[in-house]
Amino acid sequence: TTVYTLFTEIIDTTPPVFLSSPDDITIECDETAETPNLEAFDTCSEVVYSFSEVRTDGDCPNNYTLTRTWTATDGCGNASNEVQIVTVEDTTPPEFEFIDGYINQYEPGQDVFIDCREYGNIFQLIANNAVATDNCSGHTPVEYHFEDLGNFDCAEYGYIGHLLTTWKSTDECGNSSVATINWYLVDESAPVFQNVPDDVCAGNNLPP
Repeated sequence: TTVYTLFTEIIDTTPPVFLSSPDDITIECDETAETPNLEAFDTCSEVVYSFSEVRTDGDCPNNYTLTRTWTATDGCGNASNEVQIVTVEDTTPPEFEFIDGYINQYEPGQDVFIDCREYGNIFQLIANNAVATDNCSGHTPVEYHFEDLGNFDCAEYGYIGHLLTTWKSTDECGNSSVATINWYLVDESAPVFQNVPDDVCAGNNLPP
């Protein structure tokens, strides 16, 4: 009798295989990218999962990338990875709101025809008459500029003065927005005489 003995060594060198792969995505800084729940299959053993997320800052506080890594490891230490890159951007400029009682009835970019007697109220407007709010930076600083574009012929243009008020705000990533109001001064009031003399019966002595 002859006996042959065959020793078979079974080894596992194949890592788990993920059943799906996440797509790289780009989102705005006020959005949230959901974290996918990935699963992997291994032919020989149970799978152990691990996950990490690393942030890499960009050129401003609200521009950055998130590198998400899923690792699936089988019972023999064979591992496979899936990586997702989430690009976060700030491309939205601040939005303006007029809060002063004199101008909160108007919208940015509006043309306003107003009596010329209101010039003093317009001249006194300042940066604090408007607030700028950014979707990611919150309240942002406001710059203000006033410009008197001169006098105009009322018969030709329909107004006697043109004023331009401009508010500008820039967020932390350089996105700027501008809010303007064009004020056109109109004169719809006739002159009013002052110190009009009373009628008199003067005879031959006429008053001056």
